[in-house]
Amino acid sequence: MMKEQTPFKGGSLSNIELRVINALLSKFNESVPASDLTPTEPEFTGVGCYVHFRPESQSKRLAHRSGFMAGIGFECEELVHPIGCMLHVQEGLLKCLECYTHAGEDWPASFSNVRIIEIAPAT
Repeated sequence: MMKEQTPFKGGSLSNIELRVINALLSKFNESVPASDLTPTEPEFTGVGCYVHFRPESQSKRLAHRSGFMAGIGFECEELVHPIGCMLHVQEGLLKCLECYTHAGEDWPASFSNVRIIEIAPAT
């Protein structure tokens, strides 16, 4: 079992967080240097979390000016259902990464064997 760096701790982004962010940005033909993303302490909800980014650390504005970037998530051994992820964008800057569980599953303390996946929008 491959344990990943425990994500969602604040201070710096973990491998999982960077992989999710890059997958979401790539899906929308966007990119942001990892060095531009300075996260604040995560806000946990019990079934997910919000990782906010300091806007002053971002040197580049996205073409995607406002709204959400979604459609990417990840699977891990600790959960039955995948974790959904979306980026909140405001005025071309990344505002936060939101990650959440499905079907009432509690947020795990750690993640093993993480696999980034595409998630189809709900119909």
